[in-house]
Order: sequence, then structure tokens, then C-alpha cells
Amino acid sequence: MNKKELEKRMIELDTITYDLYPGLTFECVIVGGGALLIKDIISRGTLDVDVLEVSKEVEELFAGFDFNTRVKAVLDCFPYNYEDRIELVSLKTKSILYYTPSIEDLIVSKLYAYRGKDIEDLEKIKKSKKYNRILLDRIVTEARLSAITERRYLEMVDLYNGFFKE
Repeated sequence: MNKKELEKRMIELDTITYDLYPGLTFECVIVGGGALLIKDIISRGTLDVDVLEVSKEVEELFAGFDFNTRVKAVLDCFPYNYEDRIELVSLKTKSILYYTPSIEDLIVSKLYAYRGKDIEDLEKIKKSKKYNRILLDRIVTEARLSAITERRYLEMVDLYNGFFKE
């Protein structure tokens, strides 16, 4: 799905959620390619949308809209304090507040994952220049505090230095 289709699904999901839970508000953090689509970094389609966090009450609804809520394992790819930098998606909704991590936090997660599509995404992010280099440096340093292992952290830093400090 492209950005327009993603936003349409987000609004449809919000409408259904509002009908089921009038007056309640839920939060959803979109990561991966979906977040990069929302931020206009990539234009390639995505088969599903990775959701890092969503309220339990509405989690099952998301599956019917190709939102993958079973990505908790990637939480280890984000700095422990990424929530401090989440950004509200500018979309008119009634019931669901959609967020994405900052582009800098997404960079760190992509460096940790470092699969083929992550490398492509990192190249597009770099080319877009839509990141704050000073903030990125700080987040990469802070990521050490939440790294699973020192080795994994050092691998990520090495990739970061190769990608963004050339």
C-alpha cells in the first residue's frame, strides 16, 4: 500500500474504533516502512504496517487492516526513551491518535535491523536530509543504555559511522 492507501486505512480504522468505543481515545505507534511512508521519506509500497504499540482493546481490529501488531521483538531496536520523541501524525481522527518515532529513532532501529530493505531505507533517509545530525548523534550514544549486548550496540555504531559519518 502507498501513503494514500495507508492514510485511508488509518481513517477507516479510526471510524470503526470510534463506533465501537465512542468517547474513548487510543494510541498507536507506527514504525518501519509505514512510518517512513507517513514521513514522506519513501514512496515504495508496504504489504503491512508495523505497529509497535497499540491499546489492547483495539489490537485485534488492526489485524483486519493489515496492521501488524506482533512486532514487539523490534522494540529492542529502539532506544529505551524513544517515547520521549514520538511525533503525532497529522491526520484528522476521532478515536485513534497515530504516532511515529522520530526519524532519528527510526534510523537507529534500521541500523540495528540492517536487512536489505533497511539499507535501502537508510539510503533514502540520508538522501532526504530530513534528520537532525546532532540529535541523531545523541540518540546513537544513548542507545547504549538499552542495547541488548555491548557487541550488538558496537555493531550498530559501526554501521552508523559508515552510513552517516562518511
